[in-house]
Amino acid sequence: MSGKGWLAGPYVVARLSANLIFDARAAWGKSENEVSPYNTYTDEFKGRRRLVRSRLTGDFQYGRLHVAPHVGVVYYQEEQKAYIDSLGNTISSQKVELGRLMFGPKLSTTFTRPDGASISPHIALHGIWDFRRTDLVNIDTGVALTGTDDSRARAQAGVTARRADGMEITAEGFYDGIGANGFNAYGGTLRFNVPF
Repeated sequence: MSGKGWLAGPYVVARLSANLIFDARAAWGKSENEVSPYNTYTDEFKGRRRLVRSRLTGDFQYGRLHVAPHVGVVYYQEEQKAYIDSLGNTISSQKVELGRLMFGPKLSTTFTRPDGASISPHIALHGIWDFRRTDLVNIDTGVALTGTDDSRARAQAGVTARRADGMEITAEGFYDGIGANGFNAYGGTLRFNVPF
């Protein structure tokens, strides 16, 4: 199965107090998908999607240690329209959804050189609770793809190197699935930021 789609909608960020930041997003969109059962023929179907997300983040400085605890909730839903496949079978519509609560701290510190360049390592541990989700199953084996636990933890670590002119590079890795049976994931990101 493959697909492409889009989401569009408003986004807001507000500092509620000296130590509390609120951000939220709502978005709606559509998708166009292709599925090839058993790699024999290809069918197309469309879907509608929506996303609602909000988060509260703390902003505290204790000497050189920056602490950013957060709590956030996200809800995503995609409704796939019914269609008739290449063999004339009616494939009914279905709904995929995920509701998730996330919470935990992020700790970071910054080491600044005399020339203004800096290095900022950070670590984070997030609790994750899926209060609503659609279980996904491999149609060939019947094995669940999403694990069986509603809650788990995710650990992250990374570093940002910043030049005096503001250009920076961030490398980050994560491991997800701590405390969960039958689910784990890991990955990383590399980001460049060049000010104009």
